Amino acid sequence: MKQGLDLNSLTHSTGKFFQKLLKFHYVVSITLLVVGVAFTTYYINSILSNPATDASTSQSSTFSDKFDTVTIKKVDKFKYSTETTKLDQPSGRINPFKD
Repeated sequence: MKQGLDLNSLTHSTGKFFQKLLKFHYVVSITLLVVGVAFTTYYINSILSNPATDASTSQSSTFSDKFDTVTIKKVDKFKYSTETTKLDQPSGRINPFKD
């Protein structure tokens, strides 16, 4: 009785495997492509949805406590979309195509 692997039987079995794989190479390629795109999409989505936790974001919380008063005054000057303002339009008929 022989013990161990025979090189001829090993090459024969791997040859059969690759022949079967070659028969379905389009299906295998498309499946790997779809899985790769799905993984990449999931990975990029998880990166974008998680907030960053470096030093720059920790400084923003201390910055919001000391907000610039000049900016607050500028924001207060803005008008709400619900407020109506009266526009001064010229009297008479206006021709937009006239030079």
